[in-house]
Amino acid sequence: MSKAVVAFAVAVLEDRGLLEVAAPVATLWPAFAAGGKGDITILDVLTHRSGLVLEDLVRDPERWRDWDAVTATIAASPLEYPRGTLAHEAYTFGWILGEVIRRVSGRSIDEFVAEQLAPEIQSLRFCGNRAEAPYVARNDWLGDPEYRLGGLRLADGFEVVNNGFSCFEALIPGAGMLADAPALSAFYDMLLRGGVLASGRRLIRTEVLRPYVTRATSGRDRITGAWVTLGRGFATGWALPHPYGWWRSGRCFGHPGGFGMLAFADPEVDVSVAILTTANRGVSDLVRRFAPLAQAVRRAVRAENGGK
Repeated sequence: MSKAVVAFAVAVLEDRGLLEVAAPVATLWPAFAAGGKGDITILDVLTHRSGLVLEDLVRDPERWRDWDAVTATIAASPLEYPRGTLAHEAYTFGWILGEVIRRVSGRSIDEFVAEQLAPEIQSLRFCGNRAEAPYVARNDWLGDPEYRLGGLRLADGFEVVNNGFSCFEALIPGAGMLADAPALSAFYDMLLRGGVLASGRRLIRTEVLRPYVTRATSGRDRITGAWVTLGRGFATGWALPHPYGWWRSGRCFGHPGGFGMLAFADPEVDVSVAILTTANRGVSDLVRRFAPLAQAVRRAVRAENGGK
């Protein structure tokens, strides 16, 4: 679910006039232009259309703790798919945008996000010292240890990798965040208020935030095989069954995490939802388990508001 927080950090910098999402990543990170990546924009990354997935890097968690080495590998890598191909960037999304944020703000993404949200939302943070983290990942793939996400055998060693030092000591903005349900709900409540925290402090102008949380692109994802509708870093709902509910989720925005967690907001009924479980069972099961829960919450809130 961390991708939404990464996208929000980019939006804050855009609001301050410190970056332009239509600009190539290489304007801020010149080495990134190698391997035919010079035209890839920040917006391409936000909408998972950069063509850069780097499954070999994702397969090697021992490399994740060295941020400079990770970003050097990304900068030197060639495109894997043509720019514009919708291909879920499970890890590269956060590493690329995290490096952009570091170069623009002078802060690592974990420091930058903490500065923006503190003190109102403190228990939402990226992975760091393992001593701060509980045992969070459970291998629960319904007897399918061969489950694949693209070319990755995601179920193989899932528990070992996600509870290991390499994961908790590494900064993995696209796939490594520690949070509880109240913190996630508070984050999405802030977005529902157009970028204003419960304290009344505004973090971003509503007009800058809006393109991030409304549909920007859609299509069948090359990696997951699922049809998706996306904003800028946020997954938006649609008319058909979706993790956000069985129907009428078109205005919802949020993001799932690890097939076992979900956080989103529904502006139509003014509610934020955070559901955290330990079951990691794939795309179809994510919809099967979460749609009825999300629909029930949205229906209950609508009823409380007199059906509005």
